[in-house]
Amino acid sequence: MINSAPYQPSAALSANAQPQIEELRMPPEPGMPNRQTVRVSVANEHVFPTAESFHKLADSLGIENVSVSIGAPHFADYVTPPKNVWPVSIHFRPDLPDEKFSPVQLEKVNRFDQQIDAELQRNKIVDLGPQ
Repeated sequence: MINSAPYQPSAALSANAQPQIEELRMPPEPGMPNRQTVRVSVANEHVFPTAESFHKLADSLGIENVSVSIGAPHFADYVTPPKNVWPVSIHFRPDLPDEKFSPVQLEKVNRFDQQIDAELQRNKIVDLGPQ
């Protein structure tokens, strides 16, 4: 009989090693942005400042034809203390007739995606969505 201990994932890691979690996301199709919709979940007092931040950043980058929406609140038991959070999103619409983004629009939308976290941080808005 072979004496083997059950597999324990923590034993496979060294004392300083941390498991790496990668987001699994398909790369965008050609002519499409990294994210066509950006969503965050925020506390009640940050709902309208978040929507305003989305609009201001889009305007500053020259992005037109966006849709900002505020969803219904839901109870987030994963935040401390648990509370209701509101989903706020911005959706970018293609500017070409074939439902694709022009190279200029594509660059603007991808820059929005790169800059929105810093913009929210500047306005002291915390994304309370699950990480």
